[in-house]
Amino acid sequence: MSVSQVVPEEVIPENPEVTSSKVVPAEPEARRLVPINLKKIVRIGGLGFLIVSLVGSVATIVIMAQQISDLSIRVNSLDAAFRSGQMS
Repeated sequence: MSVSQVVPEEVIPENPEVTSSKVVPAEPEARRLVPINLKKIVRIGGLGFLIVSLVGSVATIVIMAQQISDLSIRVNSLDAAFRSGQMS
């Protein structure tokens, strides 16, 4: 029997429940998990680590520069005291 000789009643069932277009999920109202995008997590984590590293480095440089400045002032004061004879 060829395709052109098939009667439509033989192909389409008469039962309307069988031809229903409504799809019933196996688990109704099941919570779906969002797929994890590993590349995005690594990129955001790397960017956060870079920012924290840069801020920490800048803060360390500023603190060390302040301490060197304070130390320089103390050394200059001691040098001036020794030269003037206040300390022997």
